[in-house]
Amino acid sequence: MKLAINNCIGGFNVKQDIIEKYNLEDVNLWDSNDCHTNKKLIELIELGIDCSGDCSELIVVEIPDESTDYYIDAYDGAEGVLYVVDGKIHRLLMI
Repeated sequence: MKLAINNCIGGFNVKQDIIEKYNLEDVNLWDSNDCHTNKKLIELIELGIDCSGDCSELIVVEIPDESTDYYIDAYDGAEGVLYVVDGKIHRLLMI
């Protein structure tokens, strides 16, 4: 599973002109699951399009498809991912 996360201090933020240009109005930045798993946003980031808004550095990370659960862990806006595979918790930290 691919997720878009913020890889710097600041917070998850998408550029307003990117939202308008690529019709991302459906990306609910207040809903963690919606913004982190939005397929269109992930595709744009993977294509090398700078979608990062003020004080953010959006990247795409991948956790195993067999993950049974995941949690976006944030500290001062920088995000990592906790996920569960075979009953064990794993941590994916960036920065």
